Amino acid sequence: MLPNLLSLLRLFLAIPFLYVMQLEEFPNQRLVAFSIVILAGITDKLDGYFARKLNQFSEYGIIIDPLADKIVIGIFVITLWLWNNISIWFLIVILGRDLLILSFSIYLKMKFNKVLKSNLTGKIAISFVALALVVALLNYSQVSIIKEIIICIATLYSFYSLYLYWEEFKKAIEISE
Repeated sequence: MLPNLLSLLRLFLAIPFLYVMQLEEFPNQRLVAFSIVILAGITDKLDGYFARKLNQFSEYGIIIDPLADKIVIGIFVITLWLWNNISIWFLIVILGRDLLILSFSIYLKMKFNKVLKSNLTGKIAISFVALALVVALLNYSQVSIIKEIIICIATLYSFYSLYLYWEEFKKAIEISE
Protein backbone atom coordinates (compact mmCIF):
# COMPACT_ATOMS: atom_id res chain seq x y z
CA MET A 1 0.00 0.00 0.00
CA LEU A 2 1.36 3.37 -1.06
CA PRO A 3 0.67 5.20 2.24
CA ASN A 4 2.67 2.63 4.22
CA LEU A 5 5.55 2.82 1.74
CA LEU A 6 5.63 6.60 2.17
CA SER A 7 5.74 6.20 5.96
CA LEU A 8 8.65 3.76 5.61
CA LEU A 9 10.41 6.15 3.21
CA ARG A 10 10.08 8.90 5.83
CA LEU A 11 11.65 6.59 8.39
CA PHE A 12 14.57 5.75 6.08
CA LEU A 13 15.19 9.43 5.30
CA ALA A 14 16.71 9.72 8.76
CA ILE A 15 19.74 7.77 7.48
CA PRO A 16 20.88 10.29 4.84
CA PHE A 17 20.05 13.11 7.28
CA LEU A 18 22.39 11.62 9.89
CA TYR A 19 25.04 10.96 7.26
CA VAL A 20 24.96 14.53 5.93
CA MET A 21 24.99 16.02 9.42
CA GLN A 22 28.15 14.05 10.27
CA LEU A 23 30.15 15.34 7.31
CA GLU A 24 32.26 18.20 8.59
CA GLU A 25 33.53 19.58 5.29
CA PHE A 26 30.40 19.02 3.21
CA PRO A 27 29.45 22.11 1.18
CA ASN A 28 25.86 23.25 1.77
CA GLN A 29 25.51 20.66 4.51
CA ARG A 30 22.59 22.36 6.23
CA LEU A 31 20.82 23.04 2.94
CA VAL A 32 21.01 19.35 1.99
CA ALA A 33 19.85 18.35 5.49
CA PHE A 34 17.04 20.92 5.20
CA SER A 35 15.99 19.34 1.90
CA ILE A 36 15.85 15.91 3.53
CA VAL A 37 13.69 17.28 6.36
CA ILE A 38 11.34 18.91 3.85
CA LEU A 39 11.12 15.65 1.90
CA ALA A 40 10.26 13.82 5.13
CA GLY A 41 7.50 16.36 5.78
CA ILE A 42 6.15 15.89 2.27
CA THR A 43 6.01 12.11 2.71
CA ASP A 44 4.07 12.66 5.94
CA LYS A 45 1.46 14.75 4.15
CA LEU A 46 1.31 12.43 1.14
CA ASP A 47 0.81 9.23 3.14
CA GLY A 48 -2.26 10.71 4.80
CA TYR A 49 -3.53 12.11 1.51
CA PHE A 50 -3.18 8.81 -0.32
CA ALA A 51 -4.64 6.81 2.57
CA ARG A 52 -7.79 8.94 2.35
CA LYS A 53 -7.83 9.23 -1.45
CA LEU A 54 -7.28 5.50 -2.07
CA ASN A 55 -9.21 4.44 1.05
CA GLN A 56 -6.18 2.43 2.14
CA PHE A 57 -6.40 2.31 5.90
CA SER A 58 -4.82 -0.51 7.82
CA GLU A 59 -3.93 -1.23 11.40
CA TYR A 60 -0.31 -1.42 10.28
CA GLY A 61 -0.58 2.04 8.72
CA ILE A 62 -2.22 3.47 11.84
CA ILE A 63 0.81 2.24 13.80
CA ILE A 64 3.69 2.85 11.35
CA ASP A 65 2.77 6.45 10.43
CA PRO A 66 2.96 7.97 13.93
CA LEU A 67 5.85 5.67 14.85
CA ALA A 68 7.82 6.90 11.83
CA ASP A 69 6.99 10.48 12.85
CA LYS A 70 8.26 9.92 16.39
CA ILE A 71 11.46 8.20 15.30
CA VAL A 72 12.29 10.79 12.64
CA ILE A 73 11.49 13.75 14.91
CA GLY A 74 13.55 12.09 17.66
CA ILE A 75 16.56 11.69 15.39
CA PHE A 76 16.26 15.27 14.12
CA VAL A 77 15.86 16.76 17.61
CA ILE A 78 18.79 14.78 19.07
CA THR A 79 21.01 15.76 16.15
CA LEU A 80 20.12 19.44 16.49
CA TRP A 81 20.73 19.31 20.22
CA LEU A 82 24.15 17.72 19.64
CA TRP A 83 24.89 20.57 17.22
CA ASN A 84 23.82 23.10 19.91
CA ASN A 85 20.96 24.40 17.77
CA ILE A 86 18.27 23.63 20.35
CA SER A 87 18.33 23.49 24.13
CA ILE A 88 18.19 20.38 26.29
CA TRP A 89 14.82 21.34 27.76
CA PHE A 90 13.22 21.36 24.29
CA LEU A 91 14.77 17.97 23.51
CA ILE A 92 13.34 16.59 26.79
CA VAL A 93 9.88 18.02 26.08
CA ILE A 94 9.73 16.54 22.58
CA LEU A 95 11.24 13.15 23.39
CA GLY A 96 9.32 12.90 26.67
CA ARG A 97 5.99 13.64 25.01
CA ASP A 98 6.62 11.16 22.22
CA LEU A 99 7.82 8.42 24.60
CA LEU A 100 4.75 8.88 26.80
CA ILE A 101 2.36 8.76 23.85
CA LEU A 102 4.19 5.72 22.49
CA SER A 103 3.92 4.05 25.91
CA PHE A 104 0.18 4.77 26.05
CA SER A 105 -0.22 3.29 22.58
CA ILE A 106 1.79 0.15 23.30
CA TYR A 107 -0.12 -0.45 26.54
CA LEU A 108 -3.51 -0.11 24.81
CA LYS A 109 -2.43 -2.37 21.95
CA MET A 110 -0.96 -5.08 24.19
CA LYS A 111 -3.67 -5.07 26.87
CA PHE A 112 -6.84 -4.26 24.90
CA ASN A 113 -5.83 -4.60 21.23
CA LYS A 114 -6.76 -0.95 20.69
CA VAL A 115 -4.83 1.76 18.89
CA LEU A 116 -4.52 5.31 20.21
CA LYS A 117 -5.30 7.45 17.19
CA SER A 118 -3.70 10.79 16.48
CA ASN A 119 -5.65 13.98 17.06
CA LEU A 120 -5.64 17.42 15.47
CA THR A 121 -3.86 19.07 18.39
CA GLY A 122 -1.10 16.47 18.17
CA LYS A 123 -0.74 17.15 14.46
CA ILE A 124 -0.53 20.88 15.12
CA ALA A 125 2.06 20.26 17.83
CA ILE A 126 4.20 18.16 15.50
CA SER A 127 3.86 20.80 12.77
CA PHE A 128 5.24 23.47 15.13
CA VAL A 129 7.97 21.10 16.34
CA ALA A 130 8.96 20.41 12.73
CA LEU A 131 8.94 24.13 11.94
CA ALA A 132 11.11 24.82 15.00
CA LEU A 133 13.55 22.11 13.93
CA VAL A 134 13.75 23.46 10.38
CA VAL A 135 14.45 26.98 11.65
CA ALA A 136 17.02 25.59 14.11
CA LEU A 137 18.63 23.54 11.36
CA LEU A 138 19.12 26.59 9.15
CA ASN A 139 20.67 28.34 12.18
CA TYR A 140 20.47 31.89 10.86
CA SER A 141 21.09 34.49 13.55
CA GLN A 142 18.47 36.75 11.94
CA VAL A 143 15.69 34.31 12.87
CA SER A 144 16.86 33.55 16.41
CA ILE A 145 13.89 35.27 18.08
CA ILE A 146 11.49 33.64 15.61
CA LYS A 147 13.00 30.25 16.46
CA GLU A 148 12.45 30.88 20.18
CA ILE A 149 8.82 31.93 19.62
CA ILE A 150 8.15 28.85 17.49
CA ILE A 151 9.80 26.63 20.13
CA CYS A 152 7.54 28.15 22.81
CA ILE A 153 4.43 27.56 20.69
CA ALA A 154 5.59 24.01 19.90
CA THR A 155 6.13 23.37 23.62
CA LEU A 156 2.67 24.64 24.58
CA TYR A 157 0.99 22.55 21.88
CA SER A 158 3.10 19.54 22.88
CA PHE A 159 1.94 19.73 26.49
CA TYR A 160 -1.68 20.34 25.48
CA SER A 161 -1.68 17.45 22.99
CA LEU A 162 -0.08 15.17 25.61
CA TYR A 163 -2.90 16.07 27.97
CA LEU A 164 -5.49 15.24 25.28
CA TYR A 165 -3.76 11.91 24.52
CA TRP A 166 -3.76 11.15 28.25
CA GLU A 167 -7.50 11.82 28.43
CA GLU A 168 -8.10 9.61 25.38
CA PHE A 169 -5.91 6.91 26.91
CA LYS A 170 -7.89 6.97 30.18
CA LYS A 171 -11.19 6.87 28.28
CA ALA A 172 -10.02 3.89 26.19
CA ILE A 173 -9.11 2.00 29.37
CA GLU A 174 -12.44 2.78 31.03
CA ILE A 175 -14.37 1.57 27.98
CA SER A 176 -12.30 -1.61 27.73
CA GLU A 177 -12.53 -2.68 31.37
